[in-house]
Amino acid sequence: MAANGGGGGAGGCSNGGGGGAMNGAAVNGGGGGGGSKGATTRRAKVSPMDRYWVPTDEKEMAAAVADGGEDGRRPLLFRTFTVSGILLHPYRLLTLVRLVAIVLFFIWRIRHPYADGMFFWWISVIGDFWFGVSWLLNQVAKLKPIRRVPDLNLLQQQFDLPDGNSNLPGLDVFINTVDPINEPMIYTMNAILSILAADYPVDKHACYLSDDGGSIIHYDGLLETAKFAALWVPFCRKHSIEPRAPESYFAVKSRPYAGSAPEDFLSDHRYMRREYDEFKVRLDALFTVIPKRSDAYNQAHAEEGVKATWMADGTEWPGTWIDPSENHKKGHHAGIVQVMLNHPSNQPQLGLPASTDSPVDFSNVDVRLPMLVYIAREKRPGYDHQKKAGAMNVQLRVSALLTNAPFIINFDGDHYVNNSKAFRAGICFMLDRREGDNTAFVQFPQRFDDVDPTDRYCNHNRVFFDATLLGLNGIQGPSYVGTGCMFRRVALYGVDPPRWRPDDGNIVDSSKKFGNLDSFISSIPIAANQERSIISPPALEESILQELSDAMACAYEDGTDWGKDVGWVYNIATEDVVTGFRLHRTGWRSMYCRMEPDAFRGTAPINLTERLYQILRWSGGSLEMFFSHNCPLLAGRRLNFMQRIAYVNMTGYPVTSVFLLFYLLFPVIWIFRGIFYIQKPFPTYVLYLVIVIFMSEMIGMVEIKWAGLTLLDWIRNEQFYIIGATAVYPLAVLHIVLKCFGLKGVSFKLTAKQVASSTSEKFAELYDVQWAPLLFPTIVVIAVNICAIGAAIGKALFGGWSLMQMGDASLGLVFNVWILLLIYPFALGIMGRWSKRPYILFVLIVISFVIIALADIAIQAMRSGSVRLHFRRSGGANFPTSWGATEWASGCWITVEEDHIRRRSMALSPAAAGRTGRNNNNDAGLADPLLPAGGGGKDKYWVPADEEEEICRGEDGGRPPAPPLLYRTFKVSGVLLHPYRLLTLVRLIAVVLFLAWRLKHRDSDAMWLWWISIAGDFWFGVTWLLNQASKLNPVKRVPDLSLLRRRFDDGGLPGIDVFINTVDPVDEPMLYTMNSILSILATDYPADRHAAYLSDDGASLAHYEGLIETARFAALWVPFCRKHRVEPRAPESYFAAKAAPYAGPAPPEEFFGDRRLVRREYEEFKARLDALFTDIPQRSEASVGNANTKGAKATLMADGTPWPGTWTEPAENHKKGQHAGIVKVMLSHPGEEPQLGMPASSGHPLDFSAVDVRLPKLVYIAREKRPGYDHQKKAGAMNAQLRVSALLSNAPFIFNFDGDHYINNSQAFRAALCFMLDRRHGDDTAFVQFPQRFDDVDPTDRYCNHNRVFFDATLLGLNGVQGPSYVGTGCMFRRVALYGADPPRWRPEDDDAKALGCPGRYGNSMPFINTIPAAASQERSIASPAAASLDETAAMAEVEEVMTCAYEDGTEWGDGVGWVYDIATEDVVTGFRLHRKGWRSMYCAMEPDAFRGTAPINLTERLYQILRWSGGSLEMFFSRNCPLLAGCRLRPMQRVAYANMTAYPVSALFMVVYDLLPVIWLSHHGEFHIQKPFSTYVAYLVAVIAMIEVIGLVEIKWAGLTLLDWWRNEQFYMIGATGVYPAAVLHIVLKRLLGLKGVRFKLTAKQLAGGARERFAELYDVHWSPLLAPTVVVMAVNVTAIGAAAGKAVVGGWTPAQVAGASAGLVFNVWVLVLLYPFALGIMGRWSKRPCALFALLVAACAAVAAGFVAVHAVFAAGSAAPSWLGWSRGATAILPSSWRLKRGF
Repeated sequence: MAANGGGGGAGGCSNGGGGGAMNGAAVNGGGGGGGSKGATTRRAKVSPMDRYWVPTDEKEMAAAVADGGEDGRRPLLFRTFTVSGILLHPYRLLTLVRLVAIVLFFIWRIRHPYADGMFFWWISVIGDFWFGVSWLLNQVAKLKPIRRVPDLNLLQQQFDLPDGNSNLPGLDVFINTVDPINEPMIYTMNAILSILAADYPVDKHACYLSDDGGSIIHYDGLLETAKFAALWVPFCRKHSIEPRAPESYFAVKSRPYAGSAPEDFLSDHRYMRREYDEFKVRLDALFTVIPKRSDAYNQAHAEEGVKATWMADGTEWPGTWIDPSENHKKGHHAGIVQVMLNHPSNQPQLGLPASTDSPVDFSNVDVRLPMLVYIAREKRPGYDHQKKAGAMNVQLRVSALLTNAPFIINFDGDHYVNNSKAFRAGICFMLDRREGDNTAFVQFPQRFDDVDPTDRYCNHNRVFFDATLLGLNGIQGPSYVGTGCMFRRVALYGVDPPRWRPDDGNIVDSSKKFGNLDSFISSIPIAANQERSIISPPALEESILQELSDAMACAYEDGTDWGKDVGWVYNIATEDVVTGFRLHRTGWRSMYCRMEPDAFRGTAPINLTERLYQILRWSGGSLEMFFSHNCPLLAGRRLNFMQRIAYVNMTGYPVTSVFLLFYLLFPVIWIFRGIFYIQKPFPTYVLYLVIVIFMSEMIGMVEIKWAGLTLLDWIRNEQFYIIGATAVYPLAVLHIVLKCFGLKGVSFKLTAKQVASSTSEKFAELYDVQWAPLLFPTIVVIAVNICAIGAAIGKALFGGWSLMQMGDASLGLVFNVWILLLIYPFALGIMGRWSKRPYILFVLIVISFVIIALADIAIQAMRSGSVRLHFRRSGGANFPTSWGATEWASGCWITVEEDHIRRRSMALSPAAAGRTGRNNNNDAGLADPLLPAGGGGKDKYWVPADEEEEICRGEDGGRPPAPPLLYRTFKVSGVLLHPYRLLTLVRLIAVVLFLAWRLKHRDSDAMWLWWISIAGDFWFGVTWLLNQASKLNPVKRVPDLSLLRRRFDDGGLPGIDVFINTVDPVDEPMLYTMNSILSILATDYPADRHAAYLSDDGASLAHYEGLIETARFAALWVPFCRKHRVEPRAPESYFAAKAAPYAGPAPPEEFFGDRRLVRREYEEFKARLDALFTDIPQRSEASVGNANTKGAKATLMADGTPWPGTWTEPAENHKKGQHAGIVKVMLSHPGEEPQLGMPASSGHPLDFSAVDVRLPKLVYIAREKRPGYDHQKKAGAMNAQLRVSALLSNAPFIFNFDGDHYINNSQAFRAALCFMLDRRHGDDTAFVQFPQRFDDVDPTDRYCNHNRVFFDATLLGLNGVQGPSYVGTGCMFRRVALYGADPPRWRPEDDDAKALGCPGRYGNSMPFINTIPAAASQERSIASPAAASLDETAAMAEVEEVMTCAYEDGTEWGDGVGWVYDIATEDVVTGFRLHRKGWRSMYCAMEPDAFRGTAPINLTERLYQILRWSGGSLEMFFSRNCPLLAGCRLRPMQRVAYANMTAYPVSALFMVVYDLLPVIWLSHHGEFHIQKPFSTYVAYLVAVIAMIEVIGLVEIKWAGLTLLDWWRNEQFYMIGATGVYPAAVLHIVLKRLLGLKGVRFKLTAKQLAGGARERFAELYDVHWSPLLAPTVVVMAVNVTAIGAAAGKAVVGGWTPAQVAGASAGLVFNVWVLVLLYPFALGIMGRWSKRPCALFALLVAACAAVAAGFVAVHAVFAAGSAAPSWLGWSRGATAILPSSWRLKRGF
């Protein structure tokens, strides 16, 4: 199919820049031009393309030098350049030759009307004709490009006076905005600041802000801006700052200093940066300050009954109110004009020298500010306010009454002045002696800051600005394209240019067209005649205010020419282009000005959908213009002919999409038929196409040269033109067709501004997918071309094409591939965040090609007669159907010939399944499905399940003695739950039938493999059922924190002891641990009701002294958090995060100062922590020989005494595994009454006078360690904490944390207590498990650390049974449950002693034993420390006693009491023990996450973590803790869940067999079937695979997962099953069955926060380990299998049916490799940053293997027999038996 050649050749895509997008490009603003007498002619340097431009105004310049301006004529203020003949002549010649070629091409086509379809031929001929015409319209406008460069030096010489004044004309600057949220106010205020600071005479320019929403926020923001401008503008003048928008200035890296006061710059810069930050805080605060102020005034005027919005002076705001009311709402409010800064005097006014109040010296700086005016025009119902055009026309009238400057510049609210000389550059064109008086406007290019580096969506559009507009600059001038344009005021009034009006003519020909305001009408001649001066604004007296009000009135324009021949044009989406066209039509000309640096910059839509909506508005408006009285074809003779052509192209270009869409969808013919010729004879057609396309490319290359473009600019223009032509322009055509029929057209959505989110990454909007109908046409085009390529490949492999046919088809495929390349940015856009890795798109497209090619091969095989579809009622009919299946459906049946079944069948193993029983997770969302913040879209699938209980609570009011209902219960809606359960049941039946069928048909090519596959299929079915059964009743419980606060904040909250565990301050960075402690101390829980216990299992002095430093810093940090309600309350995370909206009660200014101080103190705190690692050794070295050390190299404490723990230089009784026990109370237990802090003072600048400064109790513990004892690692340390805390605080509830986790949500403790204190299950709840969340996981979660499938699906399922399993850190326990007590439901009432069992099981410490009943019976209060009843010596002795190594001898610690010993997964076993005794558990997710921490992102570390979990799980299964042996208190479904959670690694045995089966490709002769009859086997597999996919999709819905979450779970399960689980099985075989030592479990290393390393550096480190080898082997086998299959296909003489069968087998190999993709990236190290390298290596490896097979075959084909291992035999071929799917099932 070579169909598109005509389109691309004759017209192609070259029109893309022409009219489609109105964006930027331009010319430099260097020097140039004549000057005073004696000045030499000089050429302005512009850009690297200067060598292609030559001056054309030498004679004029010479004349200007000769007369020196003495004749009174104005100077030449710009230089003119044209393209050098070395480029221009070839450019024009190529255009002419291509035009001739196109004409000849059309003539030839008309004379040869031959095609396979004449209907298509006619459409293509018409399309090619239109393409040719549109190309010509676009090209002719660029045949005479002109560039004009302003001479700023000469302008300064001619108009700036020595006394500091200037004769430059006046300039009014218009800024337009509507909504301070959708159009962020910080952008608008930065634009105003840049205008006020521009390098233009202060008394000669004024700024007008039009707030079309009438918002008081804009007004108050403008007040703040005016105040800040008094600092910013003189600062810019003093130091020659560029750019002069502070947001952009402070965001860029430092530039070379160009000011006059370098000695003051650094201090001034710091001060100004601080003031600007405070200015932004004040702007942000307006959104809360104004409502609060209004609420206060409204309460004082409550009798009026109106909720007004009030100004700061106590008067009602006349504009839009926060609570809309009559005359005060959007579209209905009075007009407002407020002069924010008065017009300055014409004499410079120097500032003040530096002082204490103002440390910046402005004594030599003019501190005057330009005039600043706020405008909000009147709006009333029933009037069409004409959007932006109407607002600018009001600005035009108001400014005429106030300043009446002869020139105007208009800005959008998100654009700012980037080059302070920009205004002067525009004036150069207006005042030039040649065309100045006839110039209506000067258009500057539009430039953007926020566009991604590759400009994916062609926002810069340099082809339009740097080529098309330069071409128009050589005719009548560029079109007006919106923001950044300088106008001549009288031109906007509809006045004719001087060349077209009489010298003494009256420019106000009819006053009626301007309205009935005499003062405005009288200002018009002044603006025309006094273009060199500015009118001083009148005093705002009552009469002037009335005139201003009249000028802004809605009815003012009735019966006038406003919006038609005066001002900006109305009733069209593209008012800018039409307004510029109106000026050109009346004879005015325009100029184009580019500067370096860019004159103006702004923001652009980098989201695909928003960008398309922008293009839709432009293209729809262009067509509206073409089909209106503003059509360029209807313009008069004043419009230059070439300018008319350009406007025709600019307004008619969307029509091209009608034909272009036809060409782009034409490849669908590939899918239904073979070669299709749209023109014959085809060779001549192709020759013409090659010529016109080649010349088009040549023209483009020349254009790139003279326009200074890059190849990427040109490609992006081509790409986005195609995207627009498929997605947008057809809608624009539809819009104009509907309007022509009198119907309502397509609604144009205004472009949303890109919001600068403080919490999102840069270019975050680039990766957002906003689905809209606008996207679907292009998606269809992509799908059609992908299908065409796949179908062509299939037909080429199966269809028996000749060499000539393949050549013709290849030309067609080039077109398809080219279309996909052009639509590439669109494809990235709809991929969302996946587009960060573009290789994924490439892989998906290649996979799509393969799948479609295989499907086409299958269909052709069926059509060839092998498979025939027979209908009972209508006889037989050929039909493409699935291979090798017998199926009944809808009254039809399929018969398959036996010998074709045998040749096409493929032995498949059922899919394997099972998932990791434990994993970590992140970002699960809020547990409350009814709140917007909670879990997003999944909320609609959850419904409350406790309405009756809530009604009962409402009746009793939760009054004592009945405990309250402190959480809500939700279940999955029946809309999802019933289908979910039904699908599970149906799949279970299918699995049973499948296994029964297999047992009845014991037929295979290898029975030993058949028996293995039967065992594997049975095990996969069992593990899938175990996993699925526990998720059939998911339940979500949401804590009611407000009710808890109402009921218990009067002192009734119970005590909580928090355990933190750490070992090594280096491997587990101490900063993490201390942040964890700080977050605990600062949590929102009564200070006297919780205590923190740090267990340092390495007894390191660094930890102890670090804790001392932490306690000191906590005295500042904790009150700061309470005062300002800081979240999160771990300082490292708080200061690392971008600033969130302030939620504290203190004024924002106070918060800002407090934050700076605390930030500084925290940096010093970190420095002190780091210094400990050098201070402690230095201190110890300095005291060697001290009498206390007895000659040993002791480690000394700060007081000079030896540290009783581990020493830096290990010694007897002072080394790891051998040291005394240590208990140190770092912070004593606080009193019960709040203790307020001190007010601010010079020594303590933070005001804590209203803040409770008490700190919770903080204890350091290092348990005793001696040789010969098994200290049981973490479980032993936590049991020691359990006993010590019982003697010191004995809180009834306990939290445990790893040292690298911190509290991310200060309400977390309260949330857990809601479950513990609830009246329903509270007393029987042993623990509340929170999800584990992580900060440091890479964005794609390569190694499934987040594991959302486990946390957001499995644990929610268990939450509906007996509760989630205990999975480690972030869990709240009931103390007595850890002591082994029975839950209340399983013990006699009032028999706590019996419930706790024999006291001897707890050891021989009576004070400790006495605490146990207290903890059991006082669960609503906190107990005084037990040690308080003893003297200090006895108390410490008792505490040290319970930490000794021998204390647990002869007790049940580690068995029936505390955390369980002798197992790698002490968490799961401990939770199981509690469930086995009848306790239940709860699952709690919060938003923000309750706790966060770090996770291993290195592949090897992650695999060791999985190995420890899987090995521990198997140990548990093969021990007395086996779930199958538990008593009746464990619920059946909970038992099923624990069985799955402990036995899942066994699946690896069968999984590895399936993964290694592809080795048969290398060794087996002929076909191989693992099960016969193969067709039925495949039918069963398809059924069970399809059902598990559907079940997974439903689960994704109710669990709130993403497809990536599910995919990562699948991938890492496969990685674990090949590399880790076999090692776990080996471990249990060695340990349990053979009595040998098992596999050694390596503890997971924490990710270090390396300051010099890049982020996620550990992701790219390769730690080689034997654990990696099995997975590497699996990858090698599957890669080799693919290569071997390819080699055999080349030389094996396979039939098409055999090729089809083998292709289906290869799907399994590819699928295994795709699942192992994260592993392959991991072993690539830093090369994984370029995943395309992995793909290239895999392709190369497959090709090498295939080449090896072909080479060996060639050798043996010469005469000797091929070796048997090659698998070649006469008439036979090897087909791989394999499974199509690897899941926990089939």
